[in-house]
Amino acid sequence: MHPDGADFWFVRYGGVARWRPAKGVEVTGFFSRYDYFDEETTPVIFTSGAFLPRRIARNRFYGQHWADWAGHPQNFGAMAKVDRGPWQIGLGLLSSRFTIDQFGANLFARTDAHGRTERQVLLGRDQVSQSYSGELLVEREFTEGPRCHHLLASARFRRVDDDLGGFAFRSLGPGAIDVADSVPEPDVAFGALTRDEIRQETGALGYEMQWQGLREINFGLQKTRYRKKVRAPGLAPTANADSPILWNASAVLTAMDGIVLYAATTRGLEESGTAPSFAANANLSLPALRTRQVEAGVRWTLTKDVKLIAGLFDVRRPYFELDADNVFRVLGEVKHRGRRFRSPPSPCQALT
Repeated sequence: MHPDGADFWFVRYGGVARWRPAKGVEVTGFFSRYDYFDEETTPVIFTSGAFLPRRIARNRFYGQHWADWAGHPQNFGAMAKVDRGPWQIGLGLLSSRFTIDQFGANLFARTDAHGRTERQVLLGRDQVSQSYSGELLVEREFTEGPRCHHLLASARFRRVDDDLGGFAFRSLGPGAIDVADSVPEPDVAFGALTRDEIRQETGALGYEMQWQGLREINFGLQKTRYRKKVRAPGLAPTANADSPILWNASAVLTAMDGIVLYAATTRGLEESGTAPSFAANANLSLPALRTRQVEAGVRWTLTKDVKLIAGLFDVRRPYFELDADNVFRVLGEVKHRGRRFRSPPSPCQALT
Protein backbone atom coordinates (compact mmCIF):
# COMPACT_ATOMS: atom_id res chain seq x y z
CA MET A 1 0.00 0.00 0.00
CA HIS A 2 1.18 3.50 -0.83
CA PRO A 3 1.33 6.23 1.87
CA ASP A 4 -1.73 7.87 0.25
CA GLY A 5 -3.86 4.77 0.87
CA ALA A 6 -3.82 3.47 -2.71
CA ASP A 7 -3.01 -0.21 -3.00
CA PHE A 8 -1.97 -2.58 -5.78
CA TRP A 9 -0.87 -6.11 -6.58
CA PHE A 10 2.03 -7.19 -8.73
CA VAL A 11 4.02 -10.26 -9.73
CA ARG A 12 7.58 -10.05 -11.05
CA TYR A 13 9.44 -12.98 -12.61
CA GLY A 14 12.16 -13.76 -15.12
CA GLY A 15 15.25 -15.77 -15.83
CA VAL A 16 18.56 -16.01 -17.70
CA ALA A 17 19.98 -19.11 -19.44
CA ARG A 18 23.48 -19.51 -20.85
CA TRP A 19 24.86 -22.16 -23.20
CA ARG A 20 28.50 -22.64 -24.21
CA PRO A 21 28.48 -25.25 -27.00
CA ALA A 22 32.17 -24.75 -27.85
CA LYS A 23 35.21 -22.82 -26.73
CA GLY A 24 34.77 -19.12 -27.45
CA VAL A 25 31.07 -19.47 -28.17
CA GLU A 26 28.35 -18.35 -25.75
CA VAL A 27 24.59 -18.04 -26.23
CA THR A 28 22.47 -16.22 -23.63
CA GLY A 29 18.68 -16.04 -23.45
CA PHE A 30 16.71 -13.88 -21.02
CA PHE A 31 13.13 -13.15 -20.07
CA SER A 32 11.53 -10.75 -17.58
CA ARG A 33 7.96 -9.72 -16.91
CA TYR A 34 6.11 -7.59 -14.39
CA ASP A 35 2.33 -8.02 -14.08
CA TYR A 36 0.45 -5.34 -12.17
CA PHE A 37 -3.27 -5.19 -11.48
CA ASP A 38 -5.79 -3.42 -9.27
CA GLU A 39 -3.32 -0.52 -8.99
CA GLU A 40 -5.22 2.46 -7.63
CA THR A 41 -4.07 5.94 -8.57
CA THR A 42 -3.86 8.87 -6.19
CA PRO A 43 -6.31 11.65 -7.11
CA VAL A 44 -4.68 14.69 -8.69
CA ILE A 45 -6.03 17.97 -7.27
CA PHE A 46 -6.46 21.04 -9.51
CA THR A 47 -7.36 24.23 -7.64
CA SER A 48 -9.54 27.01 -9.03
CA GLY A 49 -7.00 29.66 -8.13
CA ALA A 50 -3.50 30.40 -6.88
CA PHE A 51 -3.81 28.68 -3.51
CA LEU A 52 -3.19 25.33 -1.88
CA PRO A 53 -6.11 23.01 -1.11
CA ARG A 54 -6.90 22.38 2.53
CA ARG A 55 -5.04 19.63 4.35
CA ILE A 56 -6.41 16.10 4.18
CA ALA A 57 -5.77 13.02 6.30
CA ARG A 58 -3.01 10.77 5.04
CA ASN A 59 -3.07 6.99 4.56
CA ARG A 60 -6.59 7.16 3.17
CA PHE A 61 -7.68 6.69 -0.43
CA TYR A 62 -10.25 9.23 -1.67
CA GLY A 63 -10.60 8.14 -5.31
CA GLN A 64 -12.76 5.55 -7.04
CA HIS A 65 -11.51 2.01 -6.47
CA TRP A 66 -12.61 0.86 -9.92
CA ALA A 67 -10.48 3.56 -11.64
CA ASP A 68 -7.27 1.56 -11.47
CA TRP A 69 -4.46 0.22 -13.63
CA ALA A 70 -3.64 -3.23 -14.96
CA GLY A 71 -1.11 -4.43 -17.48
CA HIS A 72 2.46 -5.60 -17.85
CA PRO A 73 5.92 -4.72 -19.19
CA GLN A 74 7.81 -7.65 -20.72
CA ASN A 75 11.28 -8.11 -22.20
CA PHE A 76 12.87 -11.15 -23.78
CA GLY A 77 15.66 -11.83 -26.20
CA ALA A 78 18.90 -13.63 -26.92
CA MET A 79 22.56 -12.80 -27.45
CA ALA A 80 25.33 -14.82 -29.06
CA LYS A 81 29.07 -14.16 -28.84
CA VAL A 82 31.82 -15.82 -30.83
CA ASP A 83 35.50 -15.21 -29.99
CA ARG A 84 37.96 -16.55 -32.57
CA GLY A 85 41.37 -15.06 -31.84
CA PRO A 86 41.48 -11.55 -33.34
CA TRP A 87 37.86 -11.85 -34.49
CA GLN A 88 34.84 -11.20 -32.27
CA ILE A 89 31.27 -11.55 -33.49
CA GLY A 90 28.17 -10.61 -31.55
CA LEU A 91 24.48 -10.93 -32.35
CA GLY A 92 21.58 -9.70 -30.25
CA LEU A 93 17.79 -9.74 -30.66
CA LEU A 94 15.37 -8.07 -28.26
CA SER A 95 11.61 -7.79 -27.91
CA SER A 96 10.15 -5.25 -25.49
CA ARG A 97 6.45 -4.81 -24.77
CA PHE A 98 4.52 -2.50 -22.45
CA THR A 99 0.76 -2.81 -22.13
CA ILE A 100 -1.91 -0.98 -20.17
CA ASP A 101 -4.91 -3.29 -20.30
CA GLN A 102 -6.86 -0.97 -18.03
CA PHE A 103 -6.20 2.65 -17.17
CA GLY A 104 -7.90 4.94 -14.68
CA ALA A 105 -6.97 8.38 -13.34
CA ASN A 106 -8.85 10.11 -10.51
CA LEU A 107 -9.06 13.90 -10.85
CA PHE A 108 -10.38 16.63 -8.54
CA ALA A 109 -11.06 19.69 -10.72
CA ARG A 110 -11.83 23.32 -9.83
CA THR A 111 -11.13 22.69 -6.15
CA ASP A 112 -11.83 25.67 -3.86
CA ALA A 113 -10.10 26.65 -0.63
CA HIS A 114 -12.64 24.65 1.43
CA GLY A 115 -11.97 21.40 -0.43
CA ARG A 116 -15.14 21.41 -2.54
CA THR A 117 -14.39 19.93 -5.95
CA GLU A 118 -15.71 18.31 -9.10
CA ARG A 119 -14.81 14.61 -9.22
CA GLN A 120 -13.64 13.34 -12.62
CA VAL A 121 -12.10 10.20 -14.08
CA LEU A 122 -10.08 9.54 -17.21
CA LEU A 123 -10.38 5.94 -18.40
CA GLY A 124 -8.59 3.93 -21.06
CA ARG A 125 -7.76 0.40 -22.14
CA ASP A 126 -5.72 -1.69 -24.58
CA GLN A 127 -2.70 0.64 -24.75
CA VAL A 128 0.25 -1.23 -26.26
CA SER A 129 3.84 -0.25 -27.05
CA GLN A 130 5.78 -3.02 -28.78
CA SER A 131 9.34 -2.86 -30.10
CA TYR A 132 11.74 -5.28 -31.78
CA SER A 133 15.42 -4.60 -32.30
CA GLY A 134 18.59 -6.41 -33.23
CA GLU A 135 22.26 -5.88 -33.95
CA LEU A 136 25.09 -7.80 -35.61
CA LEU A 137 28.59 -6.64 -34.60
CA VAL A 138 31.87 -7.83 -36.10
CA GLU A 139 35.17 -6.70 -34.59
CA ARG A 140 38.77 -7.32 -35.70
CA GLU A 141 41.74 -6.56 -33.47
CA PHE A 142 45.41 -6.41 -34.39
CA THR A 143 48.56 -5.10 -32.73
CA GLU A 144 51.34 -3.04 -34.27
CA GLY A 145 54.17 -2.40 -31.85
CA PRO A 146 52.83 -0.13 -29.06
CA ARG A 147 49.55 0.40 -30.94
CA CYS A 148 46.44 -1.75 -30.71
CA HIS A 149 43.86 -1.32 -33.49
CA HIS A 150 40.16 -2.24 -33.51
CA LEU A 151 38.00 -2.29 -36.63
CA LEU A 152 34.24 -2.58 -36.16
CA ALA A 153 31.27 -3.08 -38.46
CA SER A 154 27.66 -3.36 -37.37
CA ALA A 155 24.14 -3.59 -38.73
CA ARG A 156 21.12 -2.69 -36.60
CA PHE A 157 17.36 -2.57 -37.00
CA ARG A 158 14.50 -1.26 -34.89
CA ARG A 159 10.75 -1.63 -35.24
CA VAL A 160 8.24 0.12 -32.96
CA ASP A 161 4.45 -0.25 -33.04
CA ASP A 162 2.39 1.82 -30.60
CA ASP A 163 -1.39 1.74 -30.17
CA LEU A 164 -2.35 4.62 -27.91
CA GLY A 165 -5.21 6.99 -27.07
CA GLY A 166 -8.94 6.33 -27.21
CA PHE A 167 -9.50 7.63 -23.66
CA ALA A 168 -12.90 8.32 -22.16
CA PHE A 169 -13.57 11.21 -19.76
CA ARG A 170 -16.41 11.29 -17.23
CA SER A 171 -17.55 13.74 -14.56
CA LEU A 172 -18.82 12.13 -11.35
CA GLY A 173 -20.38 15.27 -9.92
CA PRO A 174 -19.52 17.47 -6.94
CA GLY A 175 -17.71 16.20 -3.87
CA ALA A 176 -14.95 16.94 -1.39
CA ILE A 177 -11.27 16.11 -1.64
CA ASP A 178 -11.23 14.47 1.80
CA VAL A 179 -14.38 12.35 1.46
CA ALA A 180 -14.18 8.84 0.00
CA ASP A 181 -17.52 8.85 -1.82
CA SER A 182 -17.67 5.83 -4.11
CA VAL A 183 -20.04 5.78 -7.07
CA PRO A 184 -20.88 2.95 -9.50
CA GLU A 185 -18.57 2.60 -12.47
CA PRO A 186 -20.19 4.36 -15.47
CA ASP A 187 -20.67 2.79 -18.86
CA VAL A 188 -18.22 4.38 -21.31
CA ALA A 189 -17.46 4.04 -25.01
CA PHE A 190 -13.76 4.18 -25.74
CA GLY A 191 -12.46 5.87 -28.86
CA ALA A 192 -10.34 4.37 -31.59
CA LEU A 193 -6.61 4.08 -30.97
CA THR A 194 -3.86 6.01 -32.73
CA ARG A 195 -1.29 3.83 -34.50
CA ASP A 196 2.32 5.02 -34.41
CA GLU A 197 4.89 3.06 -36.44
CA ILE A 198 8.67 3.50 -36.60
CA ARG A 199 11.09 1.60 -38.81
CA GLN A 200 14.84 2.17 -38.73
CA GLU A 201 17.91 0.38 -40.14
CA THR A 202 21.50 1.46 -39.56
CA GLY A 203 24.87 0.35 -40.89
CA ALA A 204 28.01 1.51 -39.10
CA LEU A 205 31.80 1.36 -39.36
CA GLY A 206 34.22 2.23 -36.60
CA TYR A 207 37.92 2.44 -35.87
CA GLU A 208 39.68 2.67 -32.52
CA MET A 209 43.40 2.88 -31.73
CA GLN A 210 45.02 2.58 -28.34
CA TRP A 211 48.61 3.82 -28.26
CA GLN A 212 50.57 2.86 -25.21
CA GLY A 213 51.54 5.97 -23.28
CA LEU A 214 49.51 8.28 -25.57
CA ARG A 215 46.00 6.98 -24.83
CA GLU A 216 43.48 6.47 -27.67
CA ILE A 217 41.41 7.83 -30.54
CA ASN A 218 38.27 6.53 -32.23
CA PHE A 219 36.04 7.37 -35.19
CA GLY A 220 32.61 6.15 -36.18
CA LEU A 221 30.43 6.55 -39.26
CA GLN A 222 26.76 5.56 -39.59
CA LYS A 223 24.23 5.54 -42.38
CA THR A 224 20.69 5.27 -41.05
CA ARG A 225 17.30 4.99 -42.72
CA TYR A 226 14.39 6.23 -40.59
CA ARG A 227 10.64 6.17 -41.29
CA LYS A 228 7.72 7.15 -39.10
CA LYS A 229 3.99 6.88 -39.83
CA VAL A 230 1.02 7.96 -37.71
CA ARG A 231 -2.56 6.86 -38.29
CA ALA A 232 -4.95 8.88 -36.10
CA PRO A 233 -8.71 8.15 -36.07
CA GLY A 234 -10.62 10.24 -38.60
CA LEU A 235 -7.49 11.77 -40.11
CA ALA A 236 -5.37 10.99 -43.13
CA PRO A 237 -2.14 9.12 -42.29
CA THR A 238 0.96 11.29 -41.92
CA ALA A 239 4.53 10.17 -42.43
CA ASN A 240 8.08 11.41 -42.64
CA ALA A 241 11.46 9.87 -43.38
CA ASP A 242 15.12 10.72 -43.08
CA SER A 243 18.34 9.04 -44.17
CA PRO A 244 21.29 11.01 -42.77
CA ILE A 245 24.94 10.15 -42.39
CA LEU A 246 25.93 10.41 -38.72
CA TRP A 247 29.39 10.36 -37.21
CA ASN A 248 31.32 10.57 -33.99
CA ALA A 249 34.95 11.07 -33.00
CA SER A 250 36.88 11.26 -29.76
CA ALA A 251 40.44 11.46 -28.52
CA VAL A 252 42.12 10.97 -25.17
CA LEU A 253 45.74 12.14 -25.05
CA THR A 254 48.38 12.21 -22.30
CA ALA A 255 49.77 15.74 -22.23
CA MET A 256 52.22 15.03 -19.42
CA ASP A 257 52.51 12.78 -16.43
CA GLY A 258 49.21 12.95 -14.52
CA ILE A 259 47.40 15.20 -17.00
CA VAL A 260 45.11 13.79 -19.70
CA LEU A 261 43.24 15.82 -22.32
CA TYR A 262 40.01 14.59 -23.89
CA ALA A 263 37.68 15.79 -26.65
CA ALA A 264 34.63 14.28 -28.33
CA THR A 265 31.96 15.19 -30.85
CA THR A 266 28.92 13.36 -32.17
CA ARG A 267 25.99 13.80 -34.53
CA GLY A 268 22.72 12.07 -33.63
CA LEU A 269 19.11 11.54 -34.66
CA GLU A 270 16.21 11.80 -32.19
CA GLU A 271 12.49 11.17 -32.50
CA SER A 272 10.19 14.16 -32.10
CA GLY A 273 6.70 12.66 -31.82
CA THR A 274 3.63 14.33 -33.30
CA ALA A 275 2.17 17.83 -33.27
CA PRO A 276 -0.12 18.52 -30.27
CA SER A 277 -3.89 18.35 -30.62
CA PHE A 278 -4.32 22.13 -30.26
CA ALA A 279 -2.01 22.95 -33.21
CA ALA A 280 -3.22 23.68 -36.75
CA ASN A 281 -1.23 20.63 -37.89
CA ALA A 282 -2.54 18.45 -35.02
CA ASN A 283 -1.32 14.83 -34.96
CA LEU A 284 1.06 15.44 -37.86
CA SER A 285 4.12 13.20 -37.71
CA LEU A 286 7.08 15.48 -36.99
CA PRO A 287 10.50 15.01 -38.61
CA ALA A 288 13.31 13.38 -36.67
CA LEU A 289 15.73 15.82 -35.03
CA ARG A 290 19.38 16.02 -36.02
CA THR A 291 21.41 16.79 -32.91
CA ARG A 292 25.05 17.54 -32.25
CA GLN A 293 27.29 17.57 -29.21
CA VAL A 294 30.86 18.71 -28.55
CA GLU A 295 32.81 18.43 -25.33
CA ALA A 296 36.42 18.79 -24.22
CA GLY A 297 38.30 18.88 -20.97
CA VAL A 298 41.19 17.79 -18.81
CA ARG A 299 41.68 15.13 -16.14
CA TRP A 300 44.36 15.82 -13.56
CA THR A 301 45.55 13.02 -11.30
CA LEU A 302 46.88 14.66 -8.14
CA THR A 303 47.32 11.51 -6.08
CA LYS A 304 46.27 7.90 -6.32
CA ASP A 305 42.92 8.74 -4.72
CA VAL A 306 42.37 12.31 -5.94
CA LYS A 307 41.49 13.07 -9.58
CA LEU A 308 40.07 16.35 -10.85
CA ILE A 309 38.04 16.60 -14.05
CA ALA A 310 37.14 19.91 -15.70
CA GLY A 311 35.41 20.29 -19.05
CA LEU A 312 33.26 22.31 -21.43
CA PHE A 313 30.26 21.07 -23.40
CA ASP A 314 27.95 22.34 -26.15
CA VAL A 315 24.75 20.44 -27.06
CA ARG A 316 22.38 21.65 -29.80
CA ARG A 317 19.06 20.40 -31.13
CA PRO A 318 16.16 21.89 -33.15
CA TYR A 319 13.40 23.66 -31.22
CA PHE A 320 9.71 22.97 -31.91
CA GLU A 321 6.98 25.48 -31.01
CA LEU A 322 3.80 27.08 -32.36
CA ASP A 323 4.33 29.82 -34.94
CA ALA A 324 2.08 32.82 -35.65
CA ASP A 325 -0.25 30.61 -37.71
CA ASN A 326 -0.57 28.05 -34.88
CA VAL A 327 1.56 25.54 -36.80
CA PHE A 328 3.81 23.37 -34.63
CA ARG A 329 7.19 23.34 -36.41
CA VAL A 330 10.91 24.00 -35.99
CA LEU A 331 11.37 27.64 -35.02
CA GLY A 332 14.98 27.65 -33.92
CA GLU A 333 17.70 25.82 -32.08
CA VAL A 334 18.11 24.94 -28.41
CA LYS A 335 21.67 25.32 -27.12
CA HIS A 336 22.99 23.88 -23.88
CA ARG A 337 26.44 25.17 -23.05
CA GLY A 338 28.25 24.85 -19.81
CA ARG A 339 31.19 23.82 -17.69
CA ARG A 340 31.52 20.81 -15.45
CA PHE A 341 33.92 20.16 -12.61
CA ARG A 342 34.06 17.08 -10.44
CA SER A 343 36.39 15.04 -8.31
CA PRO A 344 35.75 11.30 -8.54
CA PRO A 345 35.99 9.56 -6.16
CA SER A 346 35.86 11.44 -2.88
CA PRO A 347 39.36 12.68 -1.92
CA CYS A 348 38.81 11.52 1.66
CA GLN A 349 36.41 9.21 3.43
CA ALA A 350 34.66 12.03 5.29
CA LEU A 351 34.05 14.19 2.20
CA THR A 352 31.40 13.51 -0.46
